Amino acid sequence: MRIFLLLLFVAMLGTAIGAQITACRLHRKSAIGDDFKPRCNIQGDYAHIQCRSVFSMCANNHGEMLTKSQK
Repeated sequence: MRIFLLLLFVAMLGTAIGAQITACRLHRKSAIGDDFKPRCNIQGDYAHIQCRSVFSMCANNHGEMLTKSQK
């Protein structure tokens, strides 16, 4: 049981260390108050659909808006 817990801890630590700070995650973390907070996908890229209050728009992986915002 101890070996299993040790291996689990090492695997979790390796995952945490391996997590990259991407532009999307940094943008989201640095947003203050009512600033736009982008949605990031699992890989850390910008999600293809970005929403702010009732408006949504399509974006590429770099956060560049591909469409105008729509309700």
